[in-house]
Amino acid sequence: ARAAAGAAAPVAAAPSGGVEAPALAAGILSTVLARAPPAVAAAAPAGPFDLKNHSGLSAASRVSPLAMGRLLRAAAVQGPGRAPAGALSALMKPLDLAARQGEAALPPGVEGAAKTGTLNFVRGLAGYITSASGRRLVFCIFSEDLARRAAMRDGRATGSSRAWGGRARGMERKLVRSWAARW
Repeated sequence: ARAAAGAAAPVAAAPSGGVEAPALAAGILSTVLARAPPAVAAAAPAGPFDLKNHSGLSAASRVSPLAMGRLLRAAAVQGPGRAPAGALSALMKPLDLAARQGEAALPPGVEGAAKTGTLNFVRGLAGYITSASGRRLVFCIFSEDLARRAAMRDGRATGSSRAWGGRARGMERKLVRSWAARW
């Protein structure tokens, strides 16, 4: 699997003042930002942000890793034009970060929650980590092999796309566990 992007960053405090409208769905993000004070608009997603259905799981959807990370970061804190802090957590599943064979144990208190997105030869994982230091991190990992995706004949999953997905999940696990231990 090739990581198109992967990053973890601390969750920062929200700016104060401004509009008090909840915003969870990406579809209303632009509306909220249009009414928000400049400090909030400055934290807007950078790059493309176009989700074609409720989950964003579509070959026609476009979102940059930075834009997804900024959305998750904004949703993690309460502030103008935002939902209550942590409101997106209900949509995510806990990450199993427990040590497996050959892996070092992570310190107590390390945990994570994330949402996945998977298409043939495309995978995304984005969410939150509570790290070894207690810091809360936002992360986003996008992996893809667009040449192999384009070469598919009927768009159906193949043994090779499933194997590719397994390698992508393994890479995600290594990245998330390393960030959780390091930060």
